[in-house]
Amino acid sequence: MNLIIRSDASVEIGTGHIMRCLALAQALQEQGGQAVFVLANKSSALENRLLLEGMQVVYLSVESGSTEDAKQTIDFTLTFNAQWVVVDGYQFGSEYQKTIKNSGVNLLFIDDYGHAETYSADLVLNQNISAQPEWYQYRSPHTQLLLGERYTLLRKEFTTWRGYQKHITDNVENILITLGGSDPNNVTGRILEALQLVKIPSLHLTVVIGGSNPHHKSLEYLAHKCIHSIRLLKNVADMSQLIADADLAIAAGGSTNWELALLGLPSLILTLAENQSAIAQTLHEKGIVISLGHAEEVKQEDFLYQFESLCYDRQKREKMSQAGQTLIDGKGCDRILVKLQEAPLRLRPVSDQDCKLIWHWSNEPTTRKASFQTALISWDDHTQWFQQKLQDLDCYFWIAMNEQDQPIGQVRLEAISPQVAQISISIDTKYRRNGLGTHLLTLGVQTFLSQTQFLSISAWIKSDNLASCQMFEKVDFIKIGSEYRGGELAVHYQFSRREAWECITL
Repeated sequence: MNLIIRSDASVEIGTGHIMRCLALAQALQEQGGQAVFVLANKSSALENRLLLEGMQVVYLSVESGSTEDAKQTIDFTLTFNAQWVVVDGYQFGSEYQKTIKNSGVNLLFIDDYGHAETYSADLVLNQNISAQPEWYQYRSPHTQLLLGERYTLLRKEFTTWRGYQKHITDNVENILITLGGSDPNNVTGRILEALQLVKIPSLHLTVVIGGSNPHHKSLEYLAHKCIHSIRLLKNVADMSQLIADADLAIAAGGSTNWELALLGLPSLILTLAENQSAIAQTLHEKGIVISLGHAEEVKQEDFLYQFESLCYDRQKREKMSQAGQTLIDGKGCDRILVKLQEAPLRLRPVSDQDCKLIWHWSNEPTTRKASFQTALISWDDHTQWFQQKLQDLDCYFWIAMNEQDQPIGQVRLEAISPQVAQISISIDTKYRRNGLGTHLLTLGVQTFLSQTQFLSISAWIKSDNLASCQMFEKVDFIKIGSEYRGGELAVHYQFSRREAWECITL
């Protein structure tokens, strides 16, 4: 699947829209798809970042958010054979959506506070914890809403930390300060000046600014004269590690809040824009952050009181950390891609915790009957086999999850030669006879061939298992012969990379 992503970044609007779209593009890329970013404003730093991520970048020649913008975006959609257009930015309103939809293109519209008068996109995504369906009451009958933190857009540098448990220390030493990609009012500078008055020993400040920040020189001066140790970093590529290393964050409201929550970093939040207020307040009420309110209205003495109080309150920081990691699971992009692909499933790698689940599935009577060895599998034999599969680099093993995040089956591919792999799938009995087997087989094939260089996939199915034979044939596996395996007559099916490529790109 190909996506056109229409968004912008500048000193005034920051880089948050682009960065969260990049998260979706990365998730698509991991499944073998491609995203093309369509931008109105040239930025060498931003363009280089996107190119390094393997994205394509093109530019408009018209006013951002205009009808001509929508028409050029449609032209790019046809040029790059994209199946969806993703639009993210407050300059895009009702007419922009209508123009895109009137061309027959699928549209995902990313929103934060219901800024458009009406909505005609196929999908409207608002990842914020404060999102309300009432904001989108004036929408087309076909428009679906994806609301709340279940759909949080997190870049792959963060999703690799899923399951990480933050250790909260007694003493706060490492402070992360990040006020977005531009910070035009230099709130960062005000924070550094205030922290000059803090007498907590051994404070180390890491200050992260974006390429659009116009105050680099003045911040360098403040860092040089500060009584605390300061690192001033620009355009960082390892933000997740910086968050993991920190004991406390001072941050702006917005997408950064989800990154901090995923990694369990206690945070003081300053609101830089009105659309951040409801998010910061809701996170504050849930005990995930301390919201200080609008940055321009926060008095220095109030900021210092909240900062020092949190530094000395380990129990509160621990509760904030746990609440954040409970809220954000890092699977938002996966859920969105399921919607874009119109498929009811997503795949996740098998883990140690799945051992008993796989054992139960393997010993289910109809599964044993369909196997070439029909005897029940003992727990000891299964655990030994399972650990071998987890450690085998030539074994690709996934659990299929439905839209309710319930495990419904497994798919496993193993190398049987340098160019050929063998596939095995099974569905939990509760989810059979509704077409999920075909979806799982298709998704397993596409995912495997997008991540490897194998030329073909083979499957052997008992000749009397007509339902499985029909399913494999529906996914364009070709019958190449029959043979005996384990004393049973088996049909040999094969799927070549050429068919897979056509299946993925059509």
